Order: sequence, then structure tokens, then C-alpha cells
Amino acid sequence: MSAQSYSIFDEVTKSDTVANQFKALYIGGVGGTVDVEQRGSGITASFASVPTGTILPVMTEKILASTTATNIIGMN
Repeated sequence: MSAQSYSIFDEVTKSDTVANQFKALYIGGVGGTVDVEQRGSGITASFASVPTGTILPVMTEKILASTTATNIIGMN
């Protein structure tokens, strides 16, 4: 599996209404739960016990307000 590279980075706003369309998320602060809505489907998923320093390769529409992980950076 080859390494993915990203050229656009943005701070994530946790919200149930604001779109945050990313290809991956970097969890930079306190790890925890990352709750997302999948891009294009409306399906939600909860990633539990995500440790600090993790890159989650998920296509997101929203990073939900219930997310407890901190310092999340969205990458495209």
C-alpha cells in the first residue's frame, strides 16, 4: 500500500450542520471518539478510542459535534 499525500489542510469545525469535506483526518490533540457523516451517503459512523497522532482515511461530509477528539486537521 503506497503512502497518500495531501496538499490542502484545514482546521476542523465540529458541527452537525457545517460541511467539512475531507479525504482524511489527523487527530492531533487528545484522542477519543471521532463521529463523522460519510460524504454523499448521509451514513454516520463513530470511530472509538482513536489515539493521538492517528490519520483516519475517511471521506467526510461532516465531523459531528459529538466528537470528543481534539485538534483535528482535515486533509485533501
